[in-house]
Amino acid sequence: MWSSKSLGSSFQHAFFRWLVRLRLIPAARLLLYPVSFYYALRPDVRKRYRPYLRHRFGTASPARELRRTAVAYKHFADVLLDRMIVGCGGSVTVRQNEHTLSALRAALSEGRGCLLVSAHFGSWQLGLLGLETLGRPMALLQFVDKEDVDKHYFQVDGQRHDVRVINSRDGMAAVIAVCDTLRNNGIVCMMGDRMTPQDKEYVTVEFLGDAVRLPAAPYILASLTGAPIVHTFSVRENGAILGLPGTLTKVPNDVRRDRDALCALAQDFMAQVERLTERYPFHFFNFYDMWEHDDGQD
Repeated sequence: MWSSKSLGSSFQHAFFRWLVRLRLIPAARLLLYPVSFYYALRPDVRKRYRPYLRHRFGTASPARELRRTAVAYKHFADVLLDRMIVGCGGSVTVRQNEHTLSALRAALSEGRGCLLVSAHFGSWQLGLLGLETLGRPMALLQFVDKEDVDKHYFQVDGQRHDVRVINSRDGMAAVIAVCDTLRNNGIVCMMGDRMTPQDKEYVTVEFLGDAVRLPAAPYILASLTGAPIVHTFSVRENGAILGLPGTLTKVPNDVRRDRDALCALAQDFMAQVERLTERYPFHFFNFYDMWEHDDGQD
């Protein structure tokens, strides 16, 4: 079962934040190796990542599974450290993809805002960096857990970055906030690859050979508001965050009544994610069994 509760403790986050504020970033990077390996040694951590590894690579020996888990957690730790660096006033190299920026400009030119839909892949945590050049209000729709000690880069040392966080747990208030941002021709960012306790409607699609459930909310919201969707992804490579080519998607009106169209939209999104995992197999960060369904409904 997925949970948004942070794996690291408040002390661990505070310690790395202290290193970053002292500009001891090389030391923090070095420490990520033993920290990542420590977590990979924990059976509960390997259990969380095992379903993805088995779907991506097949069954492996315990030693190979340990190595793969450690590599993935090191990549994930680098993403979290990058986010902390930016939040503490530092900088990282970000290269937004021109194709994605063009798709966003085209979407915003319609005057209905844009839904930016991504996945827990690569450097999604910093995917908004560089988009401020578009000059539009930005909001992040997410499920906020009170036990989650992770902070976005725009939440660490004051609101230097003008990004509004909308908590999906707020129900109708969250829907109103999303619509308000879109009405102002803004960008609403959300994740499309993970069900949360607030998601009541879902679609079933194929991912790495088996069925997974995805939230239907991005496509229903786009259908109701007329806002286009841009699927966008980024990855950390050679010390820089690289934006990958995004795709502009128009959602038909009243798509909720057309399950085939709804499933096709979600399947296209997840097919993009699957192609990314082929190229970057250790940059997919859904640490739970996406393929397990509790209630038997499909």
